Amino acid sequence: MSNTIQIKRGANASLPVLNAAEPAFSTDTKQVYIGDGATNYELVKVGDVIHWSKGVDVASENALTLGTDGNLFDITGTTAITSIGTLGIGTFVMLHFDGILTLTHNATDLILPGGANITTAAGDEAMFVEYASGDWRCVSYTKADGTPVSVSEYDTIYIDAGAMVPCTTNPALQGTHEYGTNDIDMDHYAFDAGTTEERVQFKNVMPDNWDRGTIKAKFFWSSATGSTAGDTVEWGIKAGALSDNDAIDAALGTPQVISDILLAANGADLQVSAATAAITIGGTPALGDIVEFEVYRNTDGTDDMAEDAWLMGVLLQYKKDTAVTAW
Repeated sequence: MSNTIQIKRGANASLPVLNAAEPAFSTDTKQVYIGDGATNYELVKVGDVIHWSKGVDVASENALTLGTDGNLFDITGTTAITSIGTLGIGTFVMLHFDGILTLTHNATDLILPGGANITTAAGDEAMFVEYASGDWRCVSYTKADGTPVSVSEYDTIYIDAGAMVPCTTNPALQGTHEYGTNDIDMDHYAFDAGTTEERVQFKNVMPDNWDRGTIKAKFFWSSATGSTAGDTVEWGIKAGALSDNDAIDAALGTPQVISDILLAANGADLQVSAATAAITIGGTPALGDIVEFEVYRNTDGTDDMAEDAWLMGVLLQYKKDTAVTAW
């Protein structure tokens, strides 16, 4: 024996206020409601697109609390957002930002595209899904100006010794060495171990997608014959940016120094140092600037190799900003 279960139904305008958890179906508009004793809440409109409800505007705060009166919210204010309170696993929300604030990436609480913070602008919109209790993932982010979201992507630039110049004051010695078995020729600069720190410089216009922030460097090097595995060499690097109409004779930024241990005696092997700490470019870096770099052997630190250190090149890593403007 089959049973037919029917719910309250009728024309939309004639539906009464439903009791708590009581459902109803609008026969003319095809909408489904559930009540709480005071208000009828639309669940779905059968045979039509799903309409998200607009909730009351929400002021930004570190731990953002969204209402239960909708899935689409305007976010006002400028306070950084680091998390979003739980609304239930599987909940989708769309946030429309009315101003500038920082969405702070978190590996579990607030996962953002590219694993990086996002600075909003008025009109930006983001869709989030609560994939675990109190843990939200941004599944879509659209900027108001149509440009792509800048994410934490990095790129590198290699500068060979052949592109460097010796400084007029305390220069390192330019040279080319042939590794005889296979006739491999390598340009290098030889840096003495003495108390006078020898120097080279090179200049470069950074790519247009550089975010104008800090950079890091690795050093490709070897040594003259007579060196002993286990010796320590320290490399230093600093840089400054020059814009149109800037004075050329300007101080470079704060240097960073990295130590490296010689792995093979007599300069038989190529050495690649670890990355330096973040290098702050002196001046006020802007797109199109010439960036002047200086490399030196930091002989007043832990450097204890008596022989020349041969610098073959420098690898620079920079953070990209994907919003590149045409000239």
